Amino acid sequence: GKTTLIRMMSTQLVPDRGTITVAGHDVVRAQRQVRGVINVVEGGDKGLYPWLTARENLRLFALLYGQSRKAVDERVETLLDRVRLKEEARGRPVMTYSKGMKQLVLLAKGFVNAPKVLFLDEPTVGLDMDAVHRIREIVRGLKAEGTTVVLTSHNASDVDSVCERVAL
Repeated sequence: GKTTLIRMMSTQLVPDRGTITVAGHDVVRAQRQVRGVINVVEGGDKGLYPWLTARENLRLFALLYGQSRKAVDERVETLLDRVRLKEEARGRPVMTYSKGMKQLVLLAKGFVNAPKVLFLDEPTVGLDMDAVHRIREIVRGLKAEGTTVVLTSHNASDVDSVCERVAL
């Protein structure tokens, strides 16, 4: 149910009844407005082009979000710095990364468009404790900047360490 709810809230699935609003927009009647203020990060390896580097992946997604070509390269480096992806890894194909490194790039992709609402669906599943702590730190930073983060997790420690409100 958690992933299904995230998919409905992010306009990937249409609810069969009821009403869902995100950032004041109805997810059925105002899909374009909802999509303009959100981003979604799913746990696992989905959402990146494995033969591209982290830089190339983020550059592609930044351009798809309509960011100017001038600003993209600087934005990409800022995002990679934020998730602390090692400099030597940034130019390697993503397929050579560990699961934790891929999740950091996915997280950077999640805020490439500076969303008002970021949906994180099981972002720490299968990661080592170092990567989990880094992701928690990043989420706390996003919250401090005013981004609403909706997090799904089976891990009570994730929820307890970063969430202000909890729904079961």
